[in-house]
Amino acid sequence: MVKDWWREWVVMGGRIALLHAFMDILGGGEYLMLQMAVALRRVNYDLDLYTVTPPPWRDIERIFGIRDPEKLFRRVHVHEELNPFRFGRGRFVRLKRLLAYHGFFKMFNRERLRDMYDLIVDTQSNTASPVDLAYIHYPVIAETYSKKTPLYDAYSVLVKLLYRLWFGKPMSRLIATNSSWTARIIKKYYGVEAHVLHPPVDTSAFQGRCGGPREKIIVTLSRLTPEKNIPAVSVVASMLPGYRYIVMGRPDDRRVYEELVGIPGLEVLTDLPREEVAGILCRAKYYVHPPFREHFGIAVVEAMAAGLVPFVYYDSGSCTDIVSRVDSRLCYKDVSEVPRMIKWIEEKGLWEELSVKAGRAAEMFSVERFYDRVARFFSTLL
Repeated sequence: MVKDWWREWVVMGGRIALLHAFMDILGGGEYLMLQMAVALRRVNYDLDLYTVTPPPWRDIERIFGIRDPEKLFRRVHVHEELNPFRFGRGRFVRLKRLLAYHGFFKMFNRERLRDMYDLIVDTQSNTASPVDLAYIHYPVIAETYSKKTPLYDAYSVLVKLLYRLWFGKPMSRLIATNSSWTARIIKKYYGVEAHVLHPPVDTSAFQGRCGGPREKIIVTLSRLTPEKNIPAVSVVASMLPGYRYIVMGRPDDRRVYEELVGIPGLEVLTDLPREEVAGILCRAKYYVHPPFREHFGIAVVEAMAAGLVPFVYYDSGSCTDIVSRVDSRLCYKDVSEVPRMIKWIEEKGLWEELSVKAGRAAEMFSVERFYDRVARFFSTLL
């Protein structure tokens, strides 16, 4: 049982500005920021949120299961003028963030807002920005796509030029990140050490409800976006026709969704309530994360909490920080290796042992443990 260390610091208090520019993405970064806000409210911090997209509170409550999320903040400052280029969601994200955070810091300096807060925390820019704590999910100047084009190369050059012009060198008092794998990349690109603060995962959603019989179901859970490389998992479905293969997620990119629904052997389910997602996970046996350099992988931990045996790409935080706690052989270099591994597990009768180990490993990333780590972390900043 996790000890509630935060109770020892319940008198901490103070005022914090949380900078999180794009609240409409509703992915793991937004979940982390909101759960960080819950942890900080527990130790009496007053929080102001600075953003350039009005938070969709109803969707946040529905998707993340956080009750009355708007009540976490004393004030929410929406600065839409800091987002002059209103590209569609999921497009030019690195450039949009640089534009937004450049505007944030100009505004803070101009209006002397720094004097209003005990701490300023940046949870989305992915730069070592001039704040007390920068949570970097992945360096903004690092490459994200493996399949590059001349247009993408030109875009990356623009991002790097603007980063050097506006930020230049690391300026954060402290940097946190989602995995030891990402910490190594931050060291490579920014030349600084980052502290690992693993994202929270709602493992409690699966406690006591996943004890029934399992079906021959393989699951992938992900936002449907190009960089996730989800169509690559179709090779697993084609090589294991005896299994039902379900892809679940939010269709952030219409073209990816249309490609997936056209692939034989894949069943694509979108925008499911969390209860239905949990129900499917509790009936499935295996989880396959697509061949993508995932920085952490909340979906991987959710699947493990439900007792699924996971397979993830080896060059990722999902492998180094999560699945290696179960069995490093579950980290593949080519997704076509997964069917062979599943057949081997079935022949050796190893599924139950690996399932139990996966469930135990998932508990290391529970929301309560995250609250504990946040309280310890912020105590070092004061």
